[in-house]
Order: sequence, then C-alpha cells, then structure tokens
Amino acid sequence: AMSAVDRSVRVGRMLGVYEAGAYRIAVLLAKCLQGVLGAIGTVFAPIIARCHGKQEWARLESLYYTATRWALLLSFPIATALFIFAPQVLAIFSVSAGEAVLTLRILLLGQIFNIMVGNVGIILTMAGLTKFHAWNGMLMFAAGVVLNVLLVPALGMYGAAVAAAGTVVMMNVLRVVQVWRAFQFHPFCRPVMSVVPPAVICVGLLMVWSLSERYIPGGRLVFLAMAFLLAAGGMWVSYAMTQKCEDDRALLKGVMGSMSRVLWPQVRS
Repeated sequence: AMSAVDRSVRVGRMLGVYEAGAYRIAVLLAKCLQGVLGAIGTVFAPIIARCHGKQEWARLESLYYTATRWALLLSFPIATALFIFAPQVLAIFSVSAGEAVLTLRILLLGQIFNIMVGNVGIILTMAGLTKFHAWNGMLMFAAGVVLNVLLVPALGMYGAAVAAAGTVVMMNVLRVVQVWRAFQFHPFCRPVMSVVPPAVICVGLLMVWSLSERYIPGGRLVFLAMAFLLAAGGMWVSYAMTQKCEDDRALLKGVMGSMSRVLWPQVRS
C-alpha cells in the first residue's frame, strides 16, 4: 500500500485544501494502528526465519497465531475507541465532524482487517517468497491509483477512504491466500478468533461509556483517555480470565523476565 503522504498528496489534487488536510489527519490516525503490528513483526521476524530454516512448520504456525492474537489484543481497543469517538478525536485536531468522521471510520475498518490477518507479509519475506511480496506491491499500487481516480472525483473523501481501505484489504487477502497455499494455515481459525469474546466486551464497554460524556469532569481529553484505558483494560482482563494458552503464558513470562533483567539492576542501585 502507498504511504499516507503519497495518498494525501494525490487526494489534494482532486479536493480542496481543507478536505485534503482533514483526510490526511484521518489517514495518520488510522495508520497509527500499524505501529503495533510493525513492532510485533520486528520481534517475530527473525524467529519466523529460523523456524522456516529448520522446517519447524508446527512452531511457525503456532507463532503466527500468537503474534496475530496479540496484535489484535493490543490494537483493537485503540481502533474501537477511535471508531466510536471519531468526532471527539478529530475535534482535537480542529477537524469538524461530517465527512471526516466517516472517512476515519472507513480507514479504521481497513486497518482492523490488516491487523486481523497478522504479519502475513513478513512470513512471505522471511520464508524467501519475496516474489509474491513484490508482485503484491505492484498490483496494489496499480489498484490504489485506479480506485482513487475512479472514486475520489465522485465521492470525495469517502472515495479516497474506500480506495485506501479497499487496497489494504485486497493486498492482505492475496497474502493470506499465498500463505495458506505455502504453509496451510490462515488467521480465520480458533486460536486467533479466541479474541472475539473479549472484543465484544470491549465494544460494549465503550458503547456504555459513550453515554457518560456529559457527566465526566475534565474535558474531552480526560474523557478520551479514560475511554482508551477502559477499552484496553476490559479487553485484556476478559481475555486473561477466559483463555489458557500456553504460548500466551510463555510470551508473558518472557516479557516479564526481560523487564526484570532490565529493571532489577536499576532498582538495586
């Protein structure tokens, strides 16, 4: 997919200055979710390459499920809060409600799908299937240009958002099919879908919280900060109470061990 800047510049040639600026802010807000997936991919990429080199296919599959599950656990609360409270978030950047709200929500749906399928692009690259990665990039570049040319003049920011989200979805569908053909696993299975009940709880909590805005002192920023904390806490606690996954426990143990090795010497000193 093309960068947010490239996409915004192209849209800026078709829309007015204000609409292009509002669209760019919506794009940047939606793309902040990619930071979670990118961070997890950075950690797991060398492990994926090692599993492929040793032909540890079962370990590779388990690792993919764990990484995708944790990407959803970390990013879904942020995405849900941004989706439900899009008018309040955009108001912080002096962007009025209206087209920008729906634009942001369309872009968020594309990014949620991107996170839901996990680091399929990294798996293709680390497994040496770079030709698929290259062809996917070229096809999606062409698709993005065509969709923007067709949709932006007719639908404005909505068309640009649909083109961006559609490009992300199409690229990831291609990658999922390629990973499935190469390794016979995919994200639409029980190990990944185990985050659905906590996600439903997260959405429910935020819907209830949206009714309390007028009663929360401290202004919009305090209300939004508490919304993000509520979403994350509700999803993580409900997942911890309902799931008993060995990979999750091993991951948490490793993270806690790393943190203790870093923090304990500082505490002693």
